[in-house]
Order: sequence, then structure tokens, then C-alpha cells
Amino acid sequence: MSGLLEIVLVDAQGLPKSDLIGKMDPYVTIQYKNQKLRSSVAKVDIDESTMAAWPDRIVGEWNSDTLV
Repeated sequence: MSGLLEIVLVDAQGLPKSDLIGKMDPYVTIQYKNQKLRSSVAKVDIDESTMAAWPDRIVGEWNSDTLV
């Protein structure tokens, strides 16, 4: 049996600043066994540089052997 898995990304809080100038390029990866999905890079609020927001969905095709 197979189907689609849809993950809706909303936001992330408390993220560490990741490069020398304090800018971050956050994204989400979902990996299970040999399947890997990646989101777009989130928009970061300059005033709240430890928060990120996505208008994004990750959609992948998964089968019953993949998900338990």
C-alpha cells in the first residue's frame, strides 16, 4: 500500500544564529530509511533572528514498507 505524506511547516523558535554575521538559512529535512525530503529555506524575521516561518509543505510518496 502506498500514499502521500504531507507535512505542513509552520514555524521554529529558539534557533541558534548559525554563521559569522548572525544570519541563518533554516530549512527542514525529513528522512526515513532511504527516502529524504527537504523544505524550502524559511523566512527569518530580522527583529526576531531566532525565529523562522515557512509558508511551505513537504509532500512525499511513501509506501507501507517505509512507514510504520
